[in-house]
Amino acid sequence: MLKRKTLIWIIGCVYVGIFFCLFVNYSPSVTNNSGGEATAKAEEENQHSQDRSAHDQEKADEANQRSQDRSVNDQANEDEQLLQDLRAEDQWKERFAAVSGEAYLTLINQSGMDVLVKVVSAGNQDSYTTVHVRDNSSEEVKCPAENLFLKMRYQTPEGFQYQKGDRFYLATDSKAEITLHKVVNGNYGSKAIRQNEF
Repeated sequence: MLKRKTLIWIIGCVYVGIFFCLFVNYSPSVTNNSGGEATAKAEEENQHSQDRSAHDQEKADEANQRSQDRSVNDQANEDEQLLQDLRAEDQWKERFAAVSGEAYLTLINQSGMDVLVKVVSAGNQDSYTTVHVRDNSSEEVKCPAENLFLKMRYQTPEGFQYQKGDRFYLATDSKAEITLHKVVNGNYGSKAIRQNEF
């Protein structure tokens, strides 16, 4: 009788053990699966993060390329402007031989900012000389005695402002002064112009 109870007890323990093993083995597989899902989500988020980083880098590269292109274009424009100014200076010197005399023009800058001034021959607008006049200073320019006008580029904190002044005549051996103001139609009549007109 005791042997029979022991045998039943052993068989019962075996069944409980088998049942327990099945239950324990099943449960971790579910846990592992959810761990796999978590890993998959983490990998997906990592991939999205890498995609975003790659996209951000691509945008930064595009912006950098546009900036470089603008720099190249700006440099090309500056080079072209320099060549144009050099040709204009050559023609300006030739104007002295073509006219009967010379005169002197003093540019006085009271605008509160630096000004780049082109003193332009009214008879040949491709003939001019360029003068940089710092704020609160003056510059004297030797000019052919003829009709002239000024173009001004004022350097403001917001960017450049451009103006074109009225024509004036300089007689041979005369000396004239023009005070530069940023106000349009100041003591030297002028009007605003666009950059490409400068």
